Amino acid sequence: MERFGYYGMRALLTLYLANHFLFSDSTTTSLYGGFTALVYLTPLIGGLIADRYLGSKRSVKFGAILMALGYFMLCFGGEAAKPYATIEGQRYDVSVAQSNGAEVRSLEMGGQRLEIVGNEDKSVSLKAADGSEARRIAPGGFESDGKRSPFHVALLLVGLSIVTVGNGFFKPNISTMVGTLYAEGDRRRDAGFTMF
Repeated sequence: MERFGYYGMRALLTLYLANHFLFSDSTTTSLYGGFTALVYLTPLIGGLIADRYLGSKRSVKFGAILMALGYFMLCFGGEAAKPYATIEGQRYDVSVAQSNGAEVRSLEMGGQRLEIVGNEDKSVSLKAADGSEARRIAPGGFESDGKRSPFHVALLLVGLSIVTVGNGFFKPNISTMVGTLYAEGDRRRDAGFTMF
């Protein structure tokens, strides 16, 4: 369950952050990198606490309960963030539609609906329904973001934190429990760790 949850989460986390919460690429990769780093750093603390206070079995149970609680919290993402664009200081709501299997983003400006199209030179074109360019925005003049629920963002961050802390107790101590299955010097010990 722990490995399935962790690797399944890694596969979906960036998509969830970028598509549901509409975080920027830098925020998405920062959250993903922080989560991944902490999953590998928290076992140092979890192992230390288990060695000095809790013991391996209690730490594994505590870690499993925390991870289950964290994954449960991540199920409540709330409503998807609402996209908007800021063009030269003016904010416009962005609508998203599907056209021929592709996602089309548009906004309303001056009473007409304009499609948002990025260009190779990092400028942005706003195209009318007939395909003509109604306006070209210079690089840096167009910013996109999303209006998201602060409560659900906090729930996401708390859920990710609880998963990492739970992993810190679970991961090192389950390996210790495998090691106690065999006596010191038993030739089967290496095979046991390999199967684990």
